[in-house]
Amino acid sequence: MYHTPFKVDLSNKVIAITGAGGIICSEFAKALAANGAKVALLDINYDAAKKYADEIGENALAVKCNCLDKSSIQEAKKEINDKLGKVNFLINGAGGNNPKATTDNEYMTPDLSGVKDFFALDESGLKFVFDLNITSAFLVTQVFAADMVKTGGNIINISSMNAYRPLTKIPAYSAAKAGISNFAASDATRSPRDFSLPNRIKTCCSTRRANPPRERARFWRQLL
Repeated sequence: MYHTPFKVDLSNKVIAITGAGGIICSEFAKALAANGAKVALLDINYDAAKKYADEIGENALAVKCNCLDKSSIQEAKKEINDKLGKVNFLINGAGGNNPKATTDNEYMTPDLSGVKDFFALDESGLKFVFDLNITSAFLVTQVFAADMVKTGGNIINISSMNAYRPLTKIPAYSAAKAGISNFAASDATRSPRDFSLPNRIKTCCSTRRANPPRERARFWRQLL
């Protein structure tokens, strides 16, 4: 049985998580299910999502979803609504980097040659990383938040500390995660301003992977 260092009552809540076939977001799914939530694990790699859903058990549903294809996202949402109910929380966790957008060297120097430096990065790699991180979150939020405007809901966008302190070899990833942080803030400005309204959408951006369990618990309680 999966144990968490904190407990939040998520009974009868439905949570959709993109990128849930990966290590980080599958752990989110396990922790949330352990607190009573029904979790939908969305991933373009259905087998990976199914593996983690099977580990969780009856409160988990694996859903094949291409987060860069709006029709695929809409189909995934319909399946979740039909099998689990309306989605209360959305976690935009799909993202990542690409070797084509990664340099070989840490720093640029005048005598550098024969390596993939900043000037040799492939444009297609840059576009892929931005699409994977930003476009996916934009499209998924468009589809799932449409209901939340009427019923209320919570959205978490998974960013990275690279958004604030970029690493040397991954300019596209750092810039994309900074975009995710800004997208979360932008989303928050569009939610109803009256905190008493039942249809308020709470939006935030998480970069707190390294924080102590007590601080993580406080973060989740404030959001959920």
